[in-house]
Amino acid sequence: MKTSSLNIRKSITALVGWLAIALLPAVSVQAVDGGQATGTIEGRVQNEYTGRYLNKARVQIKGSNLQAFTDETGSFRLANVPSGPVVIEVYYTGLQSQEISLTVPGNQSVKQEVKLNPAGQGSGVVQLNPYAVESTRITDQAIIAVNEQRFAPNIKNVVATGDLSEHADGNIGEFLKFLPGLYGAADQRQIGALSVRGLPSAYTQVTIDGAATADAQLAGTSRSVELQYSMSSENVARVEVTKMPTPSKGADTMAGSVNMISRSAFESVRADFKYQANFTGDHEHVSFKPEDLGLKREMYYLRPSMSFAYTNPVSDNFGFVITGMFQSRWTPQNIYTPTFTNNSATFGSTVAKPMNSAVSYTSAAGMNHKSAIAVTADWRVAPNSVLSGTIQTYTQDNQNISYVLAYGTGTIATPTVAGAATGTFGDDFTLGAIGRGAVTFRNNFADTARGGFRGNTRYAFNNGDWKVDAQVGYSKARTWLRGPEKGIGNNIVVENAVPLRVEMRNIDPRTGPGEIRVFNSANQEVEVHDPSLHDITRIVSFNVIGRDVRDDVLTYSADVKRTLDFLSFPASLQIGGARKQQERDRTGKSQVFTYNGPGGNPSPAPYVWPHETLRWDPAGKPAPVLSPYPLVEAWKANPGLLTQTVAQAGTTEQFWRQNSEYIKETADALYFQAEARLLSNRLLVLTGVRYEKTTGNGAGALNTPDAVFVRSADGSFVLTPAGARIRRPEAGATGSPEQMRLIWYEREARAKRSYDGFYPSLHLTYNITERLQARAAYARTYGRPNFTFIIPNTVVSEFTDAEGDPVGGRLTVRNPGLLPWTADNFDLSLEYYTDQGGAFVAGVFRKDITDFFGTIDRDATPQDLEEAGVEAGAPGWTVRTTENVGEASVNGMELSANQSLSPLDAHLGGWGKHFRVFANLTKLKLKGNRTADFTGFLPKGINYGIEYNKRPFTASLRWNYRSNETFASPTNIGTNGRQYWRSRTHLDVNVSYSIRPNLALFVNVRNITNRPVQPLRSSGELPYYATLQYHQYYGIPFNFGIRGSF
Repeated sequence: MKTSSLNIRKSITALVGWLAIALLPAVSVQAVDGGQATGTIEGRVQNEYTGRYLNKARVQIKGSNLQAFTDETGSFRLANVPSGPVVIEVYYTGLQSQEISLTVPGNQSVKQEVKLNPAGQGSGVVQLNPYAVESTRITDQAIIAVNEQRFAPNIKNVVATGDLSEHADGNIGEFLKFLPGLYGAADQRQIGALSVRGLPSAYTQVTIDGAATADAQLAGTSRSVELQYSMSSENVARVEVTKMPTPSKGADTMAGSVNMISRSAFESVRADFKYQANFTGDHEHVSFKPEDLGLKREMYYLRPSMSFAYTNPVSDNFGFVITGMFQSRWTPQNIYTPTFTNNSATFGSTVAKPMNSAVSYTSAAGMNHKSAIAVTADWRVAPNSVLSGTIQTYTQDNQNISYVLAYGTGTIATPTVAGAATGTFGDDFTLGAIGRGAVTFRNNFADTARGGFRGNTRYAFNNGDWKVDAQVGYSKARTWLRGPEKGIGNNIVVENAVPLRVEMRNIDPRTGPGEIRVFNSANQEVEVHDPSLHDITRIVSFNVIGRDVRDDVLTYSADVKRTLDFLSFPASLQIGGARKQQERDRTGKSQVFTYNGPGGNPSPAPYVWPHETLRWDPAGKPAPVLSPYPLVEAWKANPGLLTQTVAQAGTTEQFWRQNSEYIKETADALYFQAEARLLSNRLLVLTGVRYEKTTGNGAGALNTPDAVFVRSADGSFVLTPAGARIRRPEAGATGSPEQMRLIWYEREARAKRSYDGFYPSLHLTYNITERLQARAAYARTYGRPNFTFIIPNTVVSEFTDAEGDPVGGRLTVRNPGLLPWTADNFDLSLEYYTDQGGAFVAGVFRKDITDFFGTIDRDATPQDLEEAGVEAGAPGWTVRTTENVGEASVNGMELSANQSLSPLDAHLGGWGKHFRVFANLTKLKLKGNRTADFTGFLPKGINYGIEYNKRPFTASLRWNYRSNETFASPTNIGTNGRQYWRSRTHLDVNVSYSIRPNLALFVNVRNITNRPVQPLRSSGELPYYATLQYHQYYGIPFNFGIRGSF
């Protein structure tokens, strides 16, 4: 790690100093009389209302510092309790605390089961209307989240997942997006990769039961985990979002971490089967009528889905959970895309006055099928030992189609017909010249399959003095994209066969032209929406692509914790280690074929799809789109219909070689952690240091363009008498497959790199009062570069003069030696908790980041040229690469509130207790080196909502706002050029009605206002009418169905 030893020593010195100051008040306290006999108190704590065993319930010996917290199964164990009569206090946020008198026998154990009731209910046996149990569901989830947050030693948020019907399509991300500081990627229809505190999603670690999970994205180069593909919520009991890691957790959590905790049979008191069945759809396609949508078979817009969770605590020592789901959804989208030209000499367009030279209208959709099943078993092998295992498998198939109708005016204002009018443009119109226009139909079909497996085994031991936790996890994922193997191609490329002129008028900056007209060379209007249009178009090419991505992750970890009972205050030491091995393998292909129509006729008319699949351009008429299915069938019958030229075959050869990549990365860690509760348990101190070392071995494409030329024995080029280099006979024609085999070598560019560092942290929590506590924390973290930066790959681009002689060039080089970001993180927060299970939190944070990434251009060194196979001493060569360019800082604030309105009952006629409200805000301010890459940061996010809960109805309204978010900084649109996702607010609505206590109807609606995704651009010169890149509508997705249990 690029961290000076001086900085490390300073951090560790400061850490030790803070710890010494914190411990100073305690050293004078007298120790407990070591001669007194002691015993043990153990038991479980349960919410009597819901039957759920409670995690993080506080159990304390009244009048002493002895305390313990329950684990995930509700179990607690208090060791070294002085023998004799004692009173234990049991507390859980939002529930009524209890005091229980016990007599502890010396050198023996006493068991005590505890049942807590909601605040204000009193003690004793609870008799409830069954509907009341159902109506506590929302409240129960809220108080679980608040209690876990309250008693965590570090800054985190926890959310219980609740019932199955709340998670749209089983996507846990849609449930998490309302947590403070947690956001999804900006350009997605549903939540995929997660961003914590506005930082890029690649720096958020996602784990399941603490074990890293594999994720094979189609691109194959990012570290992000796409939840909508690789995760399902059915087997998740709750989710922890950690914003400041402790030494026992990974330091590679620059943004934060998200840990999914699996359901455990020991959390339940009895066997339970929960299920839900529903239909999915969107607001524009509410029909049970089958339609032919271009997928070679009839499909239904309304799709069936279901999920279940069966929990069975067979005995006190064994239990299991089985969960499963099947989800199917039709996901339409409409896209409008304008194209602007700012350098047409004949039109006179400039950056300050660009011309709208083209527009396209896309109707696209996907048919998504996802299934998953998981089994978890828990076995108490001894009174203090539990062995748990989980296996899960999932599959997903995404069939995506898109039809595009594109109009282009051309960028040359002079007509191809003498004497005809020249082209002209203005802010809201573009009138093209004859012969320069184009109307094209494009399509893109893709069939993407995904699958994966996870297995995790964990052993946990806890006798009150010693705590041991060891686990092994394995996760694998694969994604593959297929074309003709599934009977489809990816797209048919069509162009006009006759000269056209295109006029676009009444152009709205956001919605596009109000009128588009097309004319032929005789100035006669052409009806674009008639199938006869294809009589004047021709197929240019047919494209096929394929991808295959594999990701494997193996993790090991072991932790040992010892309570220091000889001290006069509660304290413990913990040590441990972990290893994570990840392998990412990526291959791909791209083939372009020339179309040889029957009898030499290039018309696409035989492949027109006779259905209304695209009808939202200004005319509002169905367009005669093309389908690749009949073309593939015709190709199978007549292989000569599609052939490749030498250049096309060469491009195919180059693509698969250039896109074959592999990396294996190993991360090892060791840590030491100390924890103490001081000042009568009012001050919690947790500190320590973690050491991590990362080693990576990568292989990518090696490009040696000079290999096509003959060299002499000394390595110099053999030249003709005229001074030209002589081409090797085996190199074949320029651009041929033979040439590509000589100049592109699959996975022959190899690199090995390692870096390490020490990552100290300190967490202080001080209880000012029973309800008010303050936190201060420091942690050093790091964030590894995405694989696209570090898998070796060099592209050699040679420049030539007018005579074809070489005049230098550019080496575009990845940087395997790129160091990760490193951050010193500081947090300060104030938290207030209410008796109703509410919380009000205000906090500020700062991240001082070093080794930020930036793109650098520099002169090539002799070593650069030698490694790229370029002649030594060749002039005019430069290198473009990514390097660590300097420092940056992120200053932020977080505000959150979550509270029942029951305190306002007197003012709301008794209705307050039925409502709960929440709101949270996260805001960032960034500063740094001008070359630093700040893309992917979200400056501001706001969530707020209200929940209603009165039998038999429950309902919730939840808003999610995200501010403008920069994703690129182009240099060709003027000074201070910027591309950004436009701010937007989504409103999600959930409503349910209980028919009986164990059966309910529900409706969930996402983005009910149908807000589009809109990337915009801006600069110092760019006018407003040219700021839109595209807008994309996904429609209003919904689920409706039933849920129940027995």
